[in-house]
Amino acid sequence: MRDREVQRALRHFGANVRRHRLRKRMTQGDLAEMVGVEPLFIRVLERAQRAPSFATLVRLLVALGVDASDLFTPAELQPNPRGRPRERRRSGAS
Repeated sequence: MRDREVQRALRHFGANVRRHRLRKRMTQGDLAEMVGVEPLFIRVLERAQRAPSFATLVRLLVALGVDASDLFTPAELQPNPRGRPRERRRSGAS
């Protein structure tokens, strides 16, 4: 596999990690804690600057509740919304 193809796969992977993390309303710190890595590592994964080990990949899949194919489908990194993800509203809470 050529370097360009590896970089493209890493970009898709990082964009999908971020998309699934935000869908679950998790911060990078939340995901890092669940996976057992530093928040900085999640940040560089999402920016396609590093690739995870196989063990970290498996822990990411479990933490995000997705299949491997969900993280490798073509996707592009979306602009970063500022601030922490919004908390989910609890139904019936007063």
